[in-house]
Parts: sequence; C-alpha cells; structure tokens
Amino acid sequence: ASTPAWSVLLRWAKSRSCVRRQALLDTANYTIYTFSIMAKSMSYIKLTDLVRRQGLRLFTPLDVQRLSGASAVATSFLLHRHAKQDHLVKLRNGLYALADDVLNDLAIANRLYQPSYVSLEYALASYHLIPETTYTITSVTTRPTHILEAVGKRFESRPHSDLLARC
Repeated sequence: ASTPAWSVLLRWAKSRSCVRRQALLDTANYTIYTFSIMAKSMSYIKLTDLVRRQGLRLFTPLDVQRLSGASAVATSFLLHRHAKQDHLVKLRNGLYALADDVLNDLAIANRLYQPSYVSLEYALASYHLIPETTYTITSVTTRPTHILEAVGKRFESRPHSDLLARC
C-alpha cells in the first residue's frame, strides 16, 4: 500500500526547525481539513442526484469532478469512501457505478476495456444461434487480450487480429 502524501509531508516537517515545522504542519492539517470538508459536503445523496441527473450509469472520477466542481483529490476520496461503504460498485480502477442500479452486462463490457464491441460466443448465444450457454462476456478489441472480473462476471476482450489468424 502506498503512503498518503500528507503523512510523508508530516514526517518531513518533523525533521525541520521548530518554527518552520509548525508552519508546515498547519499547512498539512489545513489541506487534510479542506479535503475532508469537500468530501463531506458531497454526500451520497448529492452524488447520486448529480450522476442520475446526467443519465450516467457508469462513471469515472473525472465525470464526478466535472459535475461537482470538487478537486481531483476530494473526488477520489469521496468515491473511495462510498465504494468502501458499498454505496458504489468499483468495476475497475477509475470506473464506478451506483450500487442500487441494475447494470446491463453489454454496457459494462463496452466500458471496461475500450475500444471494444461485444461479439463472438456471447453474442451468438444471446441471439440463440448456438445451443451452448456462455458464462464469459466476450468482446473484440484492437488492443491486447484482457480478462477482468467485475460484478461477479467474467469479461474477456480479444484482439481481432488473433481471430483473423484463425480463419
């Protein structure tokens, strides 16, 4: 686990002279206080209201930051806190959804690994063109193969060049 920036600042400040140390500690405490106030002012109800008003089912910290006007650090703190309290579902680093929303697997697959589109076995099974049931949501992408687990499901993205080589 990484050390928070404020604790590094506090350790560094303790090694300085007494007057300078007090100024640095006051600055660090004010910064921590500011982040805490900003994050507390954005309650879960306000967050859900902002996200739903914009029609966002899946959102990034940058989306929340632009909607709320909060700093990047305060937004990160807010999202982390609500994800820990199970108000938000963290699909991967930088991608969240509201916990009480019913999410479409295809929308999640398209946002987890971009650019990609749902294809292959999952698409064939969903249109009942093959008799098998698929448990992995497969996508085709221009990027390298990537496998993610989110919301209890497995999402796999394969490069389209591998598929063309098989033909």
